[in-house]
Amino acid sequence: MKKFISLLIIISCALGLLSCGNKSDIPEGMQLVRGGEDVGYYFYAPEEWTVSNQGNISAAYASNVDTSSVTYVECDMPDVTVKEYFDSSLTEFPTLPTVVTDNKEITFGNADSAIMFEYEHEYSGHKFRTMQIFTKYGSRFGIFTFNSPLENISSTDVVQYNYYKEKIDKVIVNFKYVTKSVESAPETPKADSDGYVLVSDKKIAKFSLYLPAEFEVEYSSGMVSGKLPDGSNVNMTRATSTGVVVSDYWESRKEELSAIVTNLNVISENVPATLGDSSRAFAYEYTFVYNNTTYHVYQVLAVTTFNGFVFTYTAEDSNYNSHIETVKKIAEKVEF
Repeated sequence: MKKFISLLIIISCALGLLSCGNKSDIPEGMQLVRGGEDVGYYFYAPEEWTVSNQGNISAAYASNVDTSSVTYVECDMPDVTVKEYFDSSLTEFPTLPTVVTDNKEITFGNADSAIMFEYEHEYSGHKFRTMQIFTKYGSRFGIFTFNSPLENISSTDVVQYNYYKEKIDKVIVNFKYVTKSVESAPETPKADSDGYVLVSDKKIAKFSLYLPAEFEVEYSSGMVSGKLPDGSNVNMTRATSTGVVVSDYWESRKEELSAIVTNLNVISENVPATLGDSSRAFAYEYTFVYNNTTYHVYQVLAVTTFNGFVFTYTAEDSNYNSHIETVKKIAEKVEF
Protein backbone atom coordinates (compact mmCIF):
# COMPACT_ATOMS: atom_id res chain seq x y z
CA MET A 1 0.00 0.00 0.00
CA LYS A 2 1.60 3.23 -1.15
CA LYS A 3 0.42 6.53 0.32
CA PHE A 4 2.86 9.26 -0.76
CA ILE A 5 1.38 10.50 -4.01
CA SER A 6 -2.20 9.91 -2.92
CA LEU A 7 -1.64 12.07 0.16
CA LEU A 8 -0.27 14.92 -1.93
CA ILE A 9 -3.21 14.73 -4.29
CA ILE A 10 -5.71 14.73 -1.46
CA ILE A 11 -4.10 17.77 0.16
CA SER A 12 -4.36 19.63 -3.15
CA CYS A 13 -8.13 18.94 -3.02
CA ALA A 14 -8.52 20.18 0.59
CA LEU A 15 -12.14 20.86 1.52
CA GLY A 16 -11.66 22.82 4.72
CA LEU A 17 -13.81 20.63 6.98
CA LEU A 18 -13.47 21.84 10.56
CA SER A 19 -12.86 19.68 13.60
CA CYS A 20 -13.77 20.67 17.13
CA GLY A 21 -12.61 19.66 20.57
CA ASN A 22 -12.07 20.66 24.18
CA LYS A 23 -10.24 23.98 23.98
CA SER A 24 -8.61 23.62 27.40
CA ASP A 25 -6.70 20.50 26.31
CA ILE A 26 -5.21 22.09 23.21
CA PRO A 27 -1.54 23.17 23.40
CA GLU A 28 -0.93 26.91 23.17
CA GLY A 29 -0.76 28.19 19.60
CA MET A 30 -2.29 25.01 18.18
CA GLN A 31 -5.68 23.63 17.17
CA LEU A 32 -7.14 20.14 17.19
CA VAL A 33 -7.13 18.58 13.72
CA ARG A 34 -8.77 15.38 14.91
CA GLY A 35 -8.91 13.58 18.21
CA GLY A 36 -10.80 11.24 20.48
CA GLU A 37 -11.20 7.61 21.47
CA ASP A 38 -13.16 6.99 18.26
CA VAL A 39 -9.97 7.53 16.19
CA GLY A 40 -7.47 6.57 18.89
CA TYR A 41 -5.29 9.69 18.85
CA TYR A 42 -5.07 13.48 19.22
CA PHE A 43 -3.43 15.35 16.35
CA TYR A 44 -2.74 19.10 16.54
CA ALA A 45 -1.58 21.68 13.97
CA PRO A 46 -0.74 25.42 14.05
CA GLU A 47 -3.85 27.38 15.04
CA GLU A 48 -3.73 29.63 11.96
CA TRP A 49 -3.76 26.70 9.49
CA THR A 50 -6.92 25.31 7.82
CA VAL A 51 -8.14 21.87 8.86
CA SER A 52 -9.00 19.71 5.84
CA ASN A 53 -9.77 16.18 7.03
CA GLN A 54 -10.86 13.72 4.37
CA GLY A 55 -12.06 10.25 5.22
CA ASN A 56 -9.53 8.61 7.53
CA ILE A 57 -6.83 11.14 6.58
CA SER A 58 -6.39 13.92 9.13
CA ALA A 59 -4.92 17.03 7.55
CA ALA A 60 -4.27 20.75 7.79
CA TYR A 61 -2.61 23.20 5.41
CA ALA A 62 -1.17 26.71 5.73
CA SER A 63 -3.09 28.63 3.05
CA ASN A 64 -4.05 28.69 -0.62
CA VAL A 65 -0.81 30.56 -1.34
CA ASP A 66 1.41 28.50 0.97
CA THR A 67 0.65 24.82 0.38
CA SER A 68 2.63 23.59 3.39
CA SER A 69 0.65 20.80 5.01
CA VAL A 70 0.61 18.11 7.68
CA THR A 71 -1.31 14.84 7.51
CA TYR A 72 -1.71 11.71 9.58
CA VAL A 73 -3.27 8.42 8.49
CA GLU A 74 -3.34 4.90 9.90
CA CYS A 75 -2.76 1.91 7.63
CA ASP A 76 -2.38 -1.84 7.87
CA MET A 77 0.91 -2.90 9.43
CA PRO A 78 3.29 -3.66 6.52
CA ASP A 79 4.80 -7.12 6.21
CA VAL A 80 8.20 -5.61 5.32
CA THR A 81 10.55 -3.29 7.18
CA VAL A 82 9.76 0.43 7.33
CA LYS A 83 12.82 1.11 5.18
CA GLU A 84 11.60 -1.33 2.51
CA TYR A 85 8.10 0.14 2.70
CA PHE A 86 9.47 3.67 2.19
CA ASP A 87 11.80 2.72 -0.67
CA SER A 88 8.99 0.91 -2.49
CA SER A 89 6.68 3.90 -2.18
CA LEU A 90 9.21 6.25 -3.78
CA THR A 91 8.93 4.34 -7.03
CA GLU A 92 5.48 5.88 -7.56
CA PHE A 93 7.05 9.23 -8.43
CA PRO A 94 7.66 9.90 -12.16
CA THR A 95 11.17 11.05 -11.19
CA LEU A 96 12.84 9.41 -8.20
CA PRO A 97 13.06 11.92 -5.30
CA THR A 98 16.32 12.75 -3.55
CA VAL A 99 16.42 11.30 -0.02
CA VAL A 100 18.12 13.66 2.45
CA THR A 101 17.32 11.88 5.74
CA ASP A 102 17.14 8.10 5.71
CA ASN A 103 15.73 5.69 8.31
CA LYS A 104 16.31 7.93 11.36
CA GLU A 105 14.82 6.84 14.69
CA ILE A 106 13.07 9.71 16.48
CA THR A 107 10.49 10.37 19.20
CA PHE A 108 6.93 10.98 17.95
CA GLY A 109 4.56 11.88 20.76
CA ASN A 110 3.93 8.76 22.83
CA ALA A 111 4.43 6.30 19.95
CA ASP A 112 6.25 3.07 20.77
CA SER A 113 8.64 3.71 17.87
CA ALA A 114 9.02 6.18 15.00
CA ILE A 115 11.32 6.32 11.96
CA MET A 116 11.76 9.49 9.90
CA PHE A 117 12.67 10.08 6.26
CA GLU A 118 13.03 13.36 4.36
CA TYR A 119 13.14 13.68 0.60
CA GLU A 120 13.04 16.40 -2.06
CA HIS A 121 10.98 16.33 -5.24
CA GLU A 122 9.34 18.54 -7.86
CA TYR A 123 5.63 19.00 -8.40
CA SER A 124 4.03 21.27 -11.03
CA GLY A 125 7.26 23.23 -11.51
CA HIS A 126 7.95 23.81 -7.80
CA LYS A 127 10.46 22.14 -5.47
CA PHE A 128 9.30 20.60 -2.21
CA ARG A 129 10.75 18.76 0.75
CA THR A 130 8.67 16.11 2.47
CA MET A 131 9.12 14.63 5.93
CA GLN A 132 7.54 11.25 6.55
CA ILE A 133 7.44 9.60 9.96
CA PHE A 134 6.31 5.98 10.24
CA THR A 135 4.98 5.18 13.70
CA LYS A 136 4.01 2.11 15.65
CA TYR A 137 1.77 2.07 18.70
CA GLY A 138 0.85 -1.40 19.86
CA SER A 139 -0.49 -3.18 16.79
CA ARG A 140 -1.24 0.09 14.98
CA PHE A 141 0.80 1.65 12.17
CA GLY A 142 0.63 5.33 11.19
CA ILE A 143 2.15 7.74 8.69
CA PHE A 144 2.76 11.40 9.51
CA THR A 145 3.64 13.67 6.59
CA PHE A 146 4.87 17.27 6.49
CA ASN A 147 5.19 18.71 2.98
CA SER A 148 6.40 22.24 2.26
CA PRO A 149 7.92 24.30 -0.59
CA LEU A 150 11.65 24.87 -0.84
CA GLU A 151 10.84 28.50 -1.63
CA ASN A 152 10.95 31.82 0.20
CA ILE A 153 7.33 32.70 0.92
CA SER A 154 7.08 33.95 4.51
CA SER A 155 10.73 34.92 4.92
CA THR A 156 13.60 36.03 2.70
CA ASP A 157 16.04 34.27 5.03
CA VAL A 158 14.77 30.68 5.00
CA VAL A 159 12.70 28.49 2.69
CA GLN A 160 9.20 27.61 3.84
CA TYR A 161 10.14 24.08 4.94
CA ASN A 162 12.64 25.48 7.45
CA TYR A 163 10.39 28.42 8.35
CA TYR A 164 7.97 26.00 10.02
CA LYS A 165 10.57 23.94 11.89
CA GLU A 166 9.53 25.01 15.41
CA LYS A 167 5.82 24.60 14.63
CA ILE A 168 6.30 21.13 13.15
CA ASP A 169 8.46 20.07 16.09
CA LYS A 170 5.55 21.09 18.30
CA VAL A 171 3.10 19.10 16.16
CA ILE A 172 5.30 16.01 16.56
CA VAL A 173 5.86 16.40 20.31
CA ASN A 174 2.15 16.90 21.08
CA PHE A 175 0.79 13.98 19.09
CA LYS A 176 -0.91 11.61 21.52
CA TYR A 177 -2.14 8.06 21.04
CA VAL A 178 -5.03 6.77 23.15
CA THR A 179 -6.90 3.47 23.24
CA LYS A 180 -9.53 3.23 20.55
CA SER A 181 -13.11 2.78 21.67
CA VAL A 182 -15.05 -0.25 20.48
CA GLU A 183 -17.21 0.67 17.52
CA SER A 184 -20.94 0.07 17.85
CA ALA A 185 -22.79 -1.87 15.18
CA PRO A 186 -23.62 0.38 12.24
CA GLU A 187 -27.21 1.23 11.35
CA THR A 188 -28.75 -0.43 8.32
CA PRO A 189 -27.90 1.88 5.41
CA LYS A 190 -30.65 3.55 3.41
CA ALA A 191 -31.22 2.10 -0.06
CA ASP A 192 -33.25 3.36 -3.03
CA SER A 193 -35.73 1.40 -5.17
CA ASP A 194 -32.90 -0.08 -7.27
CA GLY A 195 -31.01 -1.29 -4.21
CA TYR A 196 -28.33 1.42 -4.46
CA VAL A 197 -27.07 2.24 -0.96
CA LEU A 198 -26.66 5.76 0.42
CA VAL A 199 -22.96 6.11 1.34
CA SER A 200 -22.60 9.84 2.09
CA ASP A 201 -23.68 12.23 4.83
CA LYS A 202 -25.31 15.16 3.07
CA LYS A 203 -24.67 17.50 6.01
CA ILE A 204 -20.92 17.02 5.55
CA ALA A 205 -20.48 16.28 1.85
CA LYS A 206 -23.32 18.53 0.58
CA PHE A 207 -24.58 15.71 -1.63
CA SER A 208 -26.12 12.24 -1.42
CA LEU A 209 -24.24 9.52 -3.29
CA TYR A 210 -25.77 6.08 -3.85
CA LEU A 211 -23.63 3.08 -4.82
CA PRO A 212 -24.57 -0.49 -5.80
CA ALA A 213 -24.07 -3.06 -3.05
CA GLU A 214 -20.99 -4.56 -4.74
CA PHE A 215 -19.04 -1.37 -4.01
CA GLU A 216 -16.89 -1.24 -0.86
CA VAL A 217 -16.99 2.18 0.80
CA GLU A 218 -13.41 3.36 1.36
CA TYR A 219 -14.33 6.55 3.17
CA SER A 220 -17.25 8.92 3.56
CA SER A 221 -16.67 12.47 4.72
CA GLY A 222 -16.15 15.62 2.65
CA MET A 223 -14.91 13.27 -0.06
CA VAL A 224 -16.81 10.02 -0.64
CA SER A 225 -15.13 7.03 -2.27
CA GLY A 226 -16.12 3.48 -3.15
CA LYS A 227 -14.31 0.70 -5.00
CA LEU A 228 -15.09 -2.55 -6.77
CA PRO A 229 -13.21 -5.86 -6.30
CA ASP A 230 -11.16 -5.20 -9.47
CA GLY A 231 -9.92 -1.89 -8.00
CA SER A 232 -12.18 0.38 -10.08
CA ASN A 233 -13.11 3.46 -8.06
CA VAL A 234 -15.86 6.06 -7.91
CA ASN A 235 -15.42 9.17 -5.80
CA MET A 236 -17.07 12.54 -5.44
CA THR A 237 -16.20 15.79 -3.70
CA ARG A 238 -16.93 19.47 -3.75
CA ALA A 239 -14.64 21.43 -6.08
CA THR A 240 -11.85 23.37 -4.37
CA SER A 241 -11.70 26.31 -6.78
CA THR A 242 -14.52 28.84 -6.86
CA GLY A 243 -15.31 31.75 -9.14
CA VAL A 244 -14.06 29.97 -12.29
CA VAL A 245 -15.96 28.45 -15.20
CA VAL A 246 -16.01 24.67 -15.54
CA SER A 247 -13.75 24.63 -18.60
CA ASP A 248 -11.09 26.68 -16.77
CA TYR A 249 -11.31 24.39 -13.75
CA TRP A 250 -10.74 21.41 -16.08
CA GLU A 251 -7.64 23.04 -17.58
CA SER A 252 -6.25 23.54 -14.07
CA ARG A 253 -6.96 19.93 -13.08
CA LYS A 254 -5.39 18.67 -16.30
CA GLU A 255 -2.22 20.65 -15.60
CA GLU A 256 -1.98 19.28 -12.06
CA LEU A 257 -2.51 15.73 -13.28
CA SER A 258 0.17 16.07 -15.97
CA ALA A 259 2.72 16.78 -13.23
CA ILE A 260 2.38 13.32 -11.67
CA VAL A 261 1.41 10.96 -14.51
CA THR A 262 2.67 10.19 -18.01
CA ASN A 263 0.99 9.77 -21.40
CA LEU A 264 -2.09 11.82 -20.52
CA ASN A 265 -4.48 11.37 -23.44
CA VAL A 266 -7.74 13.36 -23.53
CA ILE A 267 -10.44 11.39 -25.37
CA SER A 268 -13.27 13.91 -24.95
CA GLU A 269 -13.86 17.10 -23.00
CA ASN A 270 -16.61 19.62 -22.21
CA VAL A 271 -19.37 17.16 -23.20
CA PRO A 272 -22.79 17.99 -21.62
CA ALA A 273 -23.57 15.36 -18.98
CA THR A 274 -25.80 14.58 -16.01
CA LEU A 275 -24.85 14.73 -12.34
CA GLY A 276 -28.05 14.61 -10.31
CA ASP A 277 -30.10 17.76 -10.85
CA SER A 278 -27.10 20.08 -11.16
CA SER A 279 -27.74 23.11 -13.35
CA ARG A 280 -24.68 22.49 -15.53
CA ALA A 281 -22.51 19.38 -15.87
CA PHE A 282 -19.77 18.49 -18.35
CA ALA A 283 -17.98 15.17 -18.83
CA TYR A 284 -14.31 14.49 -19.53
CA GLU A 285 -12.80 11.17 -20.56
CA TYR A 286 -9.06 10.51 -20.58
CA THR A 287 -6.37 7.91 -20.02
CA PHE A 288 -2.94 8.11 -18.42
CA VAL A 289 -0.09 5.90 -17.28
CA TYR A 290 0.78 5.79 -13.59
CA ASN A 291 3.26 3.39 -12.02
CA ASN A 292 3.44 1.44 -15.33
CA THR A 293 -0.34 0.90 -15.45
CA THR A 294 -2.77 2.54 -17.90
CA TYR A 295 -5.86 4.03 -16.24
CA HIS A 296 -9.09 5.19 -17.90
CA VAL A 297 -11.11 8.01 -16.32
CA TYR A 298 -14.63 9.38 -16.72
CA GLN A 299 -15.01 12.64 -14.82
CA VAL A 300 -17.96 15.00 -14.46
CA LEU A 301 -17.58 18.60 -13.32
CA ALA A 302 -20.90 20.09 -12.24
CA VAL A 303 -22.32 23.30 -10.82
CA THR A 304 -25.31 23.81 -8.53
CA THR A 305 -26.63 27.12 -7.20
CA PHE A 306 -23.92 27.50 -4.57
CA ASN A 307 -21.25 24.85 -5.21
CA GLY A 308 -19.18 23.00 -7.77
CA PHE A 309 -18.65 19.24 -7.60
CA VAL A 310 -16.24 16.69 -9.08
CA PHE A 311 -17.43 13.14 -9.80
CA THR A 312 -14.69 10.72 -10.90
CA TYR A 313 -14.64 7.12 -12.11
CA THR A 314 -11.18 5.58 -12.44
CA ALA A 315 -10.41 2.06 -13.65
CA GLU A 316 -7.61 0.14 -15.25
CA ASP A 317 -8.10 0.49 -18.98
CA SER A 318 -9.11 -3.17 -19.40
CA ASN A 319 -11.92 -2.79 -16.79
CA TYR A 320 -13.31 0.59 -17.86
CA ASN A 321 -16.08 -0.58 -20.22
CA SER A 322 -17.33 -3.19 -17.73
CA HIS A 323 -18.61 -0.52 -15.34
CA ILE A 324 -19.13 2.71 -17.29
CA GLU A 325 -22.92 2.31 -17.72
CA THR A 326 -23.34 1.61 -13.99
CA VAL A 327 -21.16 4.63 -13.22
CA LYS A 328 -23.34 6.90 -15.34
CA LYS A 329 -26.40 5.61 -13.49
CA ILE A 330 -24.66 6.39 -10.19
CA ALA A 331 -24.07 9.95 -11.45
CA GLU A 332 -27.76 10.33 -12.38
CA LYS A 333 -28.85 9.28 -8.87
CA VAL A 334 -26.81 11.96 -7.07
CA GLU A 335 -28.93 14.29 -4.92
CA PHE A 336 -28.01 17.84 -3.91
